[in-house]
Amino acid sequence: MGMYLSRMLLDPLHRATVGALRDVYKLHEMVMSGFKGQSEVGRVLFRLEPEQRGRALPILVQSQTEPFWDSAPQWLLDVQSRSIEFDFARNDLMPFRLRANTVVNRDGKRWGLVHEQALRDWLQRRADAIGVEFLGFDVADEGYRYGKKPGGNNGKGRRLAFKSTRFDGRLRVRDPEAFARKVAQGVGPGKGFGHGLLSVRHPR
Repeated sequence: MGMYLSRMLLDPLHRATVGALRDVYKLHEMVMSGFKGQSEVGRVLFRLEPEQRGRALPILVQSQTEPFWDSAPQWLLDVQSRSIEFDFARNDLMPFRLRANTVVNRDGKRWGLVHEQALRDWLQRRADAIGVEFLGFDVADEGYRYGKKPGGNNGKGRRLAFKSTRFDGRLRVRDPEAFARKVAQGVGPGKGFGHGLLSVRHPR
């Protein structure tokens, strides 16, 4: 299964970046600016990484189609893209990272999980569907991320809220085909807004 993996380096001092860090919809628009003019984009997953590179803020982007920045915007310090192939085997052991929108549905509403055990259970419940066994992971509760999607019936836009949790650990592949699908499709809700990208370091 072929995909593209890109690393964008944002200028944290640029006005556009400052605004995007406060509004997940603006961050989404930043990432999607690399796919303008393409008729079929497919799934695009991205994650703002917690580790700065010098003064730059890295964003990891995984896409089904290759992104293009014909003229690099001022907020983009650098971007590198490469094609990748998913070739997993049963019992592969790999470190992983996932930022997920950790919510549950109750009474027709989505509720964000807070307690660490509830967050651990949220991920463990998805292990079979992802096709893995989680061998251990750290949990970083990152709180809520907000934004506003323009438009709507009243013209005031729609408020966005995502409960973010970052998981870092190790996993063992149990079902390579299911795992490849989930890596391509993403895990959990909020995939278009910086959640769901399950990235691994392949052992081969």
